Amino acid sequence: MSKHNFGDYLLANGEEDSPAVLEARRDFSFADLRRATDIIARVLRDTDLGKGERVAIAGPNSLFWIASYIAIMRSGLVAVPLATNLTETELTRNLDWVGCGTVLIDRRQRRNFL
Repeated sequence: MSKHNFGDYLLANGEEDSPAVLEARRDFSFADLRRATDIIARVLRDTDLGKGERVAIAGPNSLFWIASYIAIMRSGLVAVPLATNLTETELTRNLDWVGCGTVLIDRRQRRNFL
């Protein structure tokens, strides 16, 4: 079985200037997606998480969400997508339930919990 995943394939084959993520107010190229994925992967490496640990993603569909998902998977971690309409209590309960101590949170979602 190959060690590569769909994220690796996507990042390796998208042309630099081709659109990769289309958001309401902006389009992002594969170069943008690669850059965002690399930044998030560096942050994950700095947290010293062990292989297979769970990392939640809190945020709407966006460049942040896609880059986070790919970075988590490429780092040998397990991505735990969260609904965007969770209350702080529901978020905490879900994180405890799946054994997830790390959350990547979009700045638009962060204001719901801080």
